[in-house]
Amino acid sequence: MGEKTAIILQSFGIGDCIWTQTIAQYFIKEGYKVLWPVRNQFVAGLNRAYPQIFFIDISFLHLDFNYVRQCELNGTRIVPLFNGDNILRVPYNQVMQAKYMMCGLDWTMWKQNAMWQRSEKKETELFLALGLIEGQRYNLINKTWNTESTGKIEIEEPAGLNVEMRTIPGYSLFDWAKVIEQAQNIHTVSTSIVYMLEMLNLQAKEVHLYPRLPEKDFKNVEFLFTKDYILHTKNEEL
Repeated sequence: MGEKTAIILQSFGIGDCIWTQTIAQYFIKEGYKVLWPVRNQFVAGLNRAYPQIFFIDISFLHLDFNYVRQCELNGTRIVPLFNGDNILRVPYNQVMQAKYMMCGLDWTMWKQNAMWQRSEKKETELFLALGLIEGQRYNLINKTWNTESTGKIEIEEPAGLNVEMRTIPGYSLFDWAKVIEQAQNIHTVSTSIVYMLEMLNLQAKEVHLYPRLPEKDFKNVEFLFTKDYILHTKNEEL
């Protein structure tokens, strides 16, 4: 009997990828090879972060990404995580939980396999490339969100040295882990970094979260908060 393959359909959203790693590991434990098509710019970083999974460029697979149920296609299991809320017909504030519910899994176990394989080398390289030194006090600012980082909000920057998160060639979002952990204060829009904040050992005295537009609150993610975040509810798009 040949190796079983499961294809996970969740091609965008690094936060979604982090959130659903425990689902992927469930299929691996069930004997599946997990193939995960994502946007090209995420492939290298995700493969390094989660080496047990085969992340590939979404353009390599010619699939209909509108599946409304889990199914077998030519012997391959299709797992349309991106469509879980539509499949289960749940409200918007249960979009993330639905990804687990559609697989019959407990979403409260999401952290069990969500931690990525960290690269001390890459994290330190990025830390130094930003001009930072050990023990330095700085505020970390993240104003952008969505797959192409085109969503942007206004954040009033605090006094002191401010380091703004941005796309830097050769580094993935995961390589920002050291910068995130050592920040004195963090101000970020509610995006994929929130899932990282939940798992990293933060030194920050204050962590400020801002909703992304058109959202005005945190109803779609507040269920996962375990840390004492300072929540803001007013934003202006640039």
